[in-house]
Amino acid sequence: LVAAAAISLFSVVGLLVVLGLSAYKTIRTPNIHRFMRTHVVAYFISLLLCDAISAVGSLMNGAWVSEGGIRLNALCTAQGALKNTGNVGTALWSMVIAIHTFTLLVPKCRSKDYVLYTTLFVVWSFIGLVVIIGPSAVQNMASKGPYFGISGYWCWITDAYSVQRVALEYIWMFISAFVSLVMYSAVFLSLRGNLIVSGGQFRLRWKRSTWQPKTGKNSIDGQATVLAKHMLIYPLSYTALILPIAICRFVTWAGHTIPFELTIFADTVFLLSGFVNVVLFTATRRIIPPADARSLFSRSKTTTSDPDLESQT
Repeated sequence: LVAAAAISLFSVVGLLVVLGLSAYKTIRTPNIHRFMRTHVVAYFISLLLCDAISAVGSLMNGAWVSEGGIRLNALCTAQGALKNTGNVGTALWSMVIAIHTFTLLVPKCRSKDYVLYTTLFVVWSFIGLVVIIGPSAVQNMASKGPYFGISGYWCWITDAYSVQRVALEYIWMFISAFVSLVMYSAVFLSLRGNLIVSGGQFRLRWKRSTWQPKTGKNSIDGQATVLAKHMLIYPLSYTALILPIAICRFVTWAGHTIPFELTIFADTVFLLSGFVNVVLFTATRRIIPPADARSLFSRSKTTTSDPDLESQT
């Protein structure tokens, strides 16, 4: 667990440093690094911060190893709060990025600055509320004990608050996985020409439409095809990361005992989410074409040009 958390943390911090340098260069030279001026970068940085928070929380397991056991103290409470913050934040920001990508690539809506600022404020405030509401409003020390405390092999939301585990963490992970899968599937179908948006209405067609680039080739453009395929990696990877831990939790709720090895494996896979997000970002960062190249394609026998695929802000 500590090793997986360290890998994710170092990967996330490294990418944040790179993004910070790119942002600095963008300020000094406005004509370069236009990607750093898009809203998705702010959302992705928020996702990375939540990955880092989750990794820091899991790194605290090293303290329990060195002490030879878990102790209910301030460090334990901090670990529970950090793990809750990171897990909920990762789920919410993954969902925000999925919705943002959908609105840009399918209905092709331009995202205004106020939408960015409102989203950042609302989501971060909600994350804080989810973490604070447990110990401040739900916790009942007399009958249930502490809200954040010893939970199995680490500190988290204790067993006495099983309903809150679902309502204030797991449900958001499952909702995020579902929404992401729907949003990115719609993006995939749209870029293939199976999903048509016209006049604010969505239409599905089994026979995909033909894209005709200005070069004269009568086929789906290679870049659009690559983009569509890569978009599906995000929901699939997130689902794959939370699937083992979700199975373990459902089995536990059913009254069965999960072997120690499976519990560690499931949590290790989930802890690698930061590393996976960094790899996916690195692999897909330059796939979405710049604004001046996004009107390259036209649908044959429909429209003459395609609107912007992503707004520049």
